[in-house]
Amino acid sequence: MGTIDLFISDPLIVDLGLFGAWLEGLRVDDAVQLHPDSVNPDEAVQELVLADCSDQFRLFWMLQPYLMDPSQLAAQRRYRMLPATRRLVLDAYYGFDERVMRELIGRKPTAKLRRELESQREKLNVSLRSCRRQFDNLQRLFTALEEYDSPGDAWVSASHDANATTPSGGASDAGLVRESARGSGRDGQAAALTAYVRETALLSEAVALRYVHVSFLCTHCFEIGKRRVLFLTFTDWEAFASILLEEWTAPGSGLELDPELAISLRQLKGLIGDAKLNAAILGAVQGALEGALMQVSGARSSAEIKEIAAKLKAPAHGVGGKLKAFVKRLSELGGYLSNSKDLKDFFVELVEVTEWLRSLTLTAEEASVLIDLVTHALPAAHFSAHHIDCWKRFMRGASDCMRIMYARVPGTSLSFLGP
Repeated sequence: MGTIDLFISDPLIVDLGLFGAWLEGLRVDDAVQLHPDSVNPDEAVQELVLADCSDQFRLFWMLQPYLMDPSQLAAQRRYRMLPATRRLVLDAYYGFDERVMRELIGRKPTAKLRRELESQREKLNVSLRSCRRQFDNLQRLFTALEEYDSPGDAWVSASHDANATTPSGGASDAGLVRESARGSGRDGQAAALTAYVRETALLSEAVALRYVHVSFLCTHCFEIGKRRVLFLTFTDWEAFASILLEEWTAPGSGLELDPELAISLRQLKGLIGDAKLNAAILGAVQGALEGALMQVSGARSSAEIKEIAAKLKAPAHGVGGKLKAFVKRLSELGGYLSNSKDLKDFFVELVEVTEWLRSLTLTAEEASVLIDLVTHALPAAHFSAHHIDCWKRFMRGASDCMRIMYARVPGTSLSFLGP
């Protein structure tokens, strides 16, 4: 009986393990070692393993042009794949190494950035081919999202949405992470962008959403390389993007921030700087502080809680004076949303504010109480409903980021809130 020299399959059979090896830049000889039959001493089996790996690698190279343009992969007839297999292959091809992506967020994907990434491949322990693939995938989807035009959506601020809901829920011990309520008029923007990426690149929702998060961070060029923010992980940055996309964008704004929110916060910066209005805000915070601390400070005695509240209520020479500067600094950060140059340093400044909170020796729950009181501190007697809603939107975004930072932010000696 003759030997079998040719094997044809339709639809294609893709070995995802070998595909992963190919994506990492391994050669056929290296990939052979990953085959389950590679330990078989039979020479004939070894030849079959080598032939199988070589055939799979040839297939991957032939598929690559279509993987770079998924719409063509779905339309072509030459390489037929089951829909489930196609999704797995595309998700793997567009998957990325967080070490690589940490180097790319905060900057728009340009040819210069691509060269810089290639020069760092040894430090990242990633092959040149893998670096190039990950960069090119990001650049491709980032460009697609920049060109995204939501049909029928106008630049309408969600701050006037009468059906908008207010996020609620307590903080957890690990970093004060709080899950915001979904279903508001704003959270649909991330979902719309994710749906667009899924349609464009035929990716799963999870992979598409990650590219939306990364593209948001690249769009606004947040500073991610300064010493003060180096402790933040890629997971942290993804969480920040998720939060801000929900709270600070509007239907039709794409990856950009809601322009009406930015304008309103710039106005609020001036209003909160007014001595009379600032005093009204501080009065609202200080009046509710002791009772709010009582509800969460189970491990502290009443005397300790009263002492903490008294320090926070103290006049200008104590922590109370810094509380006034705390509110002022937050309002200044709100003003950053209307200036792209300032917005780049938003997280650098927010880490500094979070460090100050840590310096108060408050527990995670107590710090969360203080943040929430400031969030809801604008008195209706002095501020319009629109400005109050915009302040809450800003603070929900900023405070949820602070909650993530709080558990791990380095404790340093700061003077930004005064002596």
